[in-house]
Amino acid sequence: MPYTKISNTVCCCAAWRTGAAVAAAVLAAALIGCGMDRQKAAAQADEQVYGIIENQWQDSLGSRADYRIDRGAQSLNSEILPRVCEKGAMTLSEAVQLAVWASPEFQTAREQLYLVGLDQTEAEHLYDITPFASAAAGQAMVRNTTSSSARPYENEIRGGQGTAGIQKLLATGALLTTDLTLGSFDVVSGNYRTGGASLFQAAITQPLLRGADRKVVLETLTQAQRNTLYQIRSFNRFRKTFTVSVVSDYYRLVEYSLRVRYARENIQQLEQLYQKMQHLSQFGFVAQHELEETRQDILKAQDTFAQTQRLYREMLDLFKLRLLIPPDVDIEPDVAEWLALEDFGKCEIQMTEQQAIEAAQFQRLDLANMSDQVEDSYRHIDVAADALKMDLSVVGVASPASRGRMTFGADPGDLQRTQERYELSLRADFAMDRLLERNNYKRALIALSQQQRAHQQLTDQVIAEVRKAWRDMEEAHQRSLLQANAKKLAQQRLDTTLLLMQHARANTRDVLRAQEDYYSAQEGYVTAMTDFAVAKMNFLRDTEMLWIHPDGGYTVQTVSKAE
Repeated sequence: MPYTKISNTVCCCAAWRTGAAVAAAVLAAALIGCGMDRQKAAAQADEQVYGIIENQWQDSLGSRADYRIDRGAQSLNSEILPRVCEKGAMTLSEAVQLAVWASPEFQTAREQLYLVGLDQTEAEHLYDITPFASAAAGQAMVRNTTSSSARPYENEIRGGQGTAGIQKLLATGALLTTDLTLGSFDVVSGNYRTGGASLFQAAITQPLLRGADRKVVLETLTQAQRNTLYQIRSFNRFRKTFTVSVVSDYYRLVEYSLRVRYARENIQQLEQLYQKMQHLSQFGFVAQHELEETRQDILKAQDTFAQTQRLYREMLDLFKLRLLIPPDVDIEPDVAEWLALEDFGKCEIQMTEQQAIEAAQFQRLDLANMSDQVEDSYRHIDVAADALKMDLSVVGVASPASRGRMTFGADPGDLQRTQERYELSLRADFAMDRLLERNNYKRALIALSQQQRAHQQLTDQVIAEVRKAWRDMEEAHQRSLLQANAKKLAQQRLDTTLLLMQHARANTRDVLRAQEDYYSAQEGYVTAMTDFAVAKMNFLRDTEMLWIHPDGGYTVQTVSKAE
């Protein structure tokens, strides 16, 4: 695990005869030099966090893409937008890619994943070998007066010291600490001796009861690792729901672009019919009121076209804003995507309602998180129960005799004589006051009950969502089949009516009604097909059967069991 490395060479501050000013300057320079460059710090954090995410990313979650926070939308826009603007059309894949990188909501999801990974680095650091180092330098003046002497006695000392060591928390709960202190000082006046001193000390504290369980000691790391896994699942769940929302919006745009085209074609067909009727009216085959009725239908069709076009333009502007594309940029959805939508809509998912529910129970990532969080609650109870035990620890301390037998603390004038010290002791706390621990244990029990209820509630909610999604998809599929037949029959009826009118066997009203029904059938078909495609996407979302690709695309994939 990367961390700020400090040289093993202990910095020993030599005695400065030039005074405290020079010592302070040297110390300040040393402190500045021991800092970390901001770019290096950010790079190290990225390397560690992304490594954690890669290690915990399960293969069943999809491709490892779209989670880095340092990949902005600017570079992607510079690649895709010029190409899209040049052709004036935007494919579904291009729309999804732009949405993924442009959406603030998606960026927030990336950042949340990164922050949870960052929390895990801190948890891991608790169990690493942690180095520490410090230094002190300066000048001290000590003046003592006694009742036996009228003249004060003065000590003036200049010097410095450096301390370095390591600390390590073991999985057994033992805390190991070692440190080495080196000092050098110059006694200008007084009854102390100029010279140097060193002090080495090692200490270990091993719990025997409370805090000795490996599971309890590693709980912070265990929970941090599981939190990262939960956030990876949540991020992938978000990726799928986000992709479905973008695809659904894009399908609706394609639908309304076709409805605008059908409304325009309806006007053109009515105008052609009106021209034919004008020609027939010259020979007395069409009455004037029939011409007026045709003209009235043209006005209605023009009004419908204006409303449909306005609604389509509003939807297109909103979609552009979602992709951070200026609304005045002339880009529309690629109508060729309608063929792919039709193919996607015609493919029925062969799965019963019960099979869909079982697939969701195995594959839903939010449900997997909730299930694992129930396990966390059981573990939290054990941790809380451990805190109820008495404290019983073995403490060992070793400090050999120091060189020079003298050292000083942060205050250079605080001179101390050091001796050898070896200690092995047994320390106990008989847990006379465990009110806080008792309450935490009870909270853990209640949290388990709450988590179990939340898990059951989410399970029922998932089942209800899948049942609704399956019914919506089945209904939309049946409607798409009916509307396809209705469109086909309406086309045949219109062709037949036009042919009969040429032989004076159908009147103008028959033709107008056939044209109106055909236009309604066109709208009904495109709406039904879009509804089915959207309902299928929602079904795939609710059953967790989408596999997201790095380019924003997706495929349908079934997983036997959520990991």
